[in-house]
Amino acid sequence: MASDGFRGPEVAGRASVDDLAPAALYAPADEGEAADLLRTAFRRGWAVVARGSGSQMPLGNPPARLDAVLSLARLSGVTEYTPEDLVVEAFAGTPLSDLEAVLRARGQTLGLSAVAPMGTTLGGLVATGAASPHRLGHGTPRDRVLGLSVVLADGTRVRTGGKVVKNVAGYDLTRLFVGSLGTLGVIARAVVRVRPLPRRTALAILRTEAGPPPSALLALALDRALDPVGPAAAELVDPALAHRLGVAAEAWALLLALEGDEAEVAERLRRARALADRRGAAIEVREGAEGEAVWEALCHALPSEAGVQARLSVRRRALAQLTEVLADVPWPEPWRAWMSVGLGTGVVRLWLAAGGPAVADDLVLEAPLAALRRAAQAGEGALVLERASPALRRRMDAWGPARGDVALMRALKDRLDPRAVLAPGRFVGGI
Repeated sequence: MASDGFRGPEVAGRASVDDLAPAALYAPADEGEAADLLRTAFRRGWAVVARGSGSQMPLGNPPARLDAVLSLARLSGVTEYTPEDLVVEAFAGTPLSDLEAVLRARGQTLGLSAVAPMGTTLGGLVATGAASPHRLGHGTPRDRVLGLSVVLADGTRVRTGGKVVKNVAGYDLTRLFVGSLGTLGVIARAVVRVRPLPRRTALAILRTEAGPPPSALLALALDRALDPVGPAAAELVDPALAHRLGVAAEAWALLLALEGDEAEVAERLRRARALADRRGAAIEVREGAEGEAVWEALCHALPSEAGVQARLSVRRRALAQLTEVLADVPWPEPWRAWMSVGLGTGVVRLWLAAGGPAVADDLVLEAPLAALRRAAQAGEGALVLERASPALRRRMDAWGPARGDVALMRALKDRLDPRAVLAPGRFVGGI
């Protein structure tokens, strides 16, 4: 194990995970050095958390314990790229912005990075499984990751996907590692299917009257009226968020991302206008970069401003009721809220920020967030705290009550990480 990979406490302190500081920070230069560290950690019983840029570290529960942080910052860059096959492989520490620059030079895109905070790495995107509003058209990381190079807790290096390692109990290991928050193995490289850049993009904005949650717009999802339009994303934003994004003054707004070649987008716009006419909604169209700037603000600028971020998911039939509950929550001062409803996905995103320059204690949000969690559970869904103080996440549990499959998840954790080396306590059910 290369000794120059270790750094002292003064550096390790800057790699804190929530309110825990590791005794050591290790930055391997290659997968072999990463395996050396984990082999040592496994033998000594250390608790290790893998880290890319750190932008995704607020997700999940604070770790139960922490001895070392494994930084993937030096494992960066594209390792293989075959544009004609729409496949790229890159190290986990590669910033998504760097990867996108390589792909766009060849007229392609990852198509998965919109929801990720600025600075997010490929490994962070895969480990969290974060899905953007464009999941309707682009899918999720679990859909698009073809294979992985992973270092297990005992230092064993495995490949999944194209070069298949024997699956555990018949499970698809690639899909198991995606979204597991680094609790089953440290992702070192990922093979991802990419997409051609669309020749034309447009944002169609539909608005109805101001007032309570617009049942007319919500109905577009429930009766599948949006299907003929074929949007890559369909997000219903509340009046406060619409104003923040500069797409409306006092009304709810429905944002439709339309992509394709010239003829495809023209036809989708025609159908969107016809739909707006039938539903009595006003429509505005923003082409190209002007429309993409709205999605950029929704996915990047807003999350960086919010102190608390939650994701709620319910069955589609319960979406209208949950939206009404959310719109009526009396948030305590000085907190203000913005809300985005994913039509067709059943995913509701909630951002909360404290007004003014003072730093507000987010523990006052526990009661209203707990009530929303109960409302989501009533709709056969869940509320996940994606960003909040360590204290609030400990009191509420970032993931909520243990799911029905937690016993199976624990069995997989025990099989792959029997000594609980990797990020103990961060995942669902304290795994």
